[in-house]
Amino acid sequence: MAVLPILSVPVFYGMLLCGWNAVGENLTFRQPWWTAFLILAGVTLLLCAANWVIVLCRLKKGIPDPQELRRWNSLALGYKLVSVPFFVLNFFFWLTVGIVAFLPGGFLFLPVLLPAAAVTYAAMLTSSADTVGVLLAYRKRGRNVPVRHLIFQFLFVLDVPDECCLHRKFRKEK
Repeated sequence: MAVLPILSVPVFYGMLLCGWNAVGENLTFRQPWWTAFLILAGVTLLLCAANWVIVLCRLKKGIPDPQELRRWNSLALGYKLVSVPFFVLNFFFWLTVGIVAFLPGGFLFLPVLLPAAAVTYAAMLTSSADTVGVLLAYRKRGRNVPVRHLIFQFLFVLDVPDECCLHRKFRKEK
């Protein structure tokens, strides 16, 4: 359960480093870094899909006991908090690239922005899979979990404070 989050955090930060070096000082794409960025982006997409499959299979296998659910929720919170710096740095990096795209000759960057946003969203979904799994497990146990918590896990920025609230709420439960 905790292996994919542990693997994905260095992949996220490595992808950001490769993206930064791919653009370079003079804003030209440098091939080795760009290739590494694309490979890590593909790994991110695979990790996202694998994490969702594992979470859904785990739920299909049976509902974990309350102690296991609290542990799973704690791991989900830790994963979210470790990922926050990546998303902040990622935002500023792609904001810079987006601004450059509107400068003369910068139109070459426009085709890069949409795939970059998709990969960043996949990274966010990877961190949300465990929280969604915990929420669905609590619903199966008969606990009334508002749908807004599920929706927040699919929205940038709102997923982290929501996970903090959920962790605090479920931590007290027996």
